Parts: sequence; structure tokens; C-alpha cells
Amino acid sequence: MSADAPDLAERLLRYEDWEGRAGELAARWRDARPFSHAVIDGFLDARGCAALREEFRDLGAACWIENRHASQRLRSRNGFERLGPDARALVEALDAPRFRAWLSAVTGVEGLFLDREMIDGGLSAMGRGDFFDLHTDMQAHALHRRWRRRVNLIVYLSETWDDAWGGALELWDASGRERVAEVAARARRAVLFEVSPRAVHGVPEPLRCPDGALRQNLVLYYFTEEAAEVPLTHFRYRARPGEILRRPLVFANNAALALYQLARQRVGDVDEDVSRVLRRR
Repeated sequence: MSADAPDLAERLLRYEDWEGRAGELAARWRDARPFSHAVIDGFLDARGCAALREEFRDLGAACWIENRHASQRLRSRNGFERLGPDARALVEALDAPRFRAWLSAVTGVEGLFLDREMIDGGLSAMGRGDFFDLHTDMQAHALHRRWRRRVNLIVYLSETWDDAWGGALELWDASGRERVAEVAARARRAVLFEVSPRAVHGVPEPLRCPDGALRQNLVLYYFTEEAAEVPLTHFRYRARPGEILRRPLVFANNAALALYQLARQRVGDVDEDVSRVLRRR
């Protein structure tokens, strides 16, 4: 672990700020539309963001998964052991009991814990032309059937990002007919939002950033353990109103994802195998 890693974790968990604002953020979470969410600016300081951006220097190496199909184009780096020391220190801090207690105070969800295996979640990079169609997230963990995903945390890391380049997280109503809110991808900003069938979100507009610019972020998923198995679900993509020609592609992609999630449940983590195929496309 690098010398800066413990400091990185300590700088992130500014408990004197966040614990004092838990009530305010809980009210934002409760009152937010179209579904529960809260935006927190200055969540991570500039040095912490810079340390995490170092994790993107090997973008394109085998440890990065290619997500490139009809409904999504981005690269991700999943799995705790695939991360560098600073990122691992940060993930450990975000699973510390004190942070989880704060997260429960904001969201009202008791018993939250982080998927430390990070089968999904981790680092994400999007460049010019990349996008992520509107979707709802799977609620069941791919491998732990009694884990229910309840809360997503995204931390934006890009040193420079112009709102004109796009990349905002769009929040839509449950029908997928109306965009209700947007969260710009500004550095040091974090967004928490619920995971449920009504939480339709995505980055559906292809990014307009210059070549070489990256929308960089850390994505983490928090779960609760249930008494019974959680029904297996998968990402369910949505075409936007007016995207008539895309609807057959979205339908086919959802069918393929259902098979993919079944394979993960029976075989285990198949992301690297899928990524190798996509790299050859």
C-alpha cells in the first residue's frame, strides 16, 4: 500500500462534515424525484481524486473489461484485487462501519454493506462517442442469492470535465417517458441513488468530449442480506421515446443479458471471457 493510501481514506471520510449533514441529506434523499437520490459536492478532495485517476493509466490493459454492445459502450475495471493500493484503501474506507452507519442514516436502509468482491462495480471510463442506455439495475447479486442491491454510489473523478461534453447521469420516471433530473459529471461530486424497478437512469447521449478526454468514475454497490433468495434479475435497458428503430436492438440486448446473468450464476465471473470477444469486434 502506498504511503498516501491511509491519508486518502482519512480525507474521504470527513465525518465532521458528513455526519453533521446526515439529516439534510436524508431529507434530500426522501424528497428527491423521480426516485430517491442525493448529490454531494466535494465528496472527495482534489488529491484523493488525483490518486484514483492514477488507476486509469493502464486503460486498455487486460484488467479492463470492454462493455461494447448495442446499449452500452464503456470500459470498466471490476474486482477488488484488480485495483491498485489507493483504490483498495478507498474501497475499504467506504465499507467501514462508521461510513455504513452514515449511509444508512441518509438512505434509511439498515444493514447496508459493500460488495467487497466487486463482481460488478469498480472503476469506469467513457470517452468520445461512449454511452450507457437508460436502464434499471439488477437487484440480486450474481453469486450471492440472498444479497439484495439497495444503494448505488458514484464518485466522479475527472480532473477536467465540461458540461457541454455531455456525460450527465439522467434520471427518468418509472415509465421511461420523461427525463426528470440530471446529475452533471463534475469532479469530486458523488451521487447516491436507490436500486429498484422504478430507478430508470443512464447516460444515453453519446459523449461529445475531445478525443483523449475521459469521464472517469468509481461505482460501488451496497447490499442488504435477506431472509430468502432474491429473484434473479438483470440490467433491463429502455429505449427513449422516439427511438423506434432502437427498440428491437434493446429487446435483443435484454434477452442476451438474461442469458449472461444465468451464465454468471452457474459458472461464475465470465466478464473477462466476454471482454476478449468484444475486443476482437
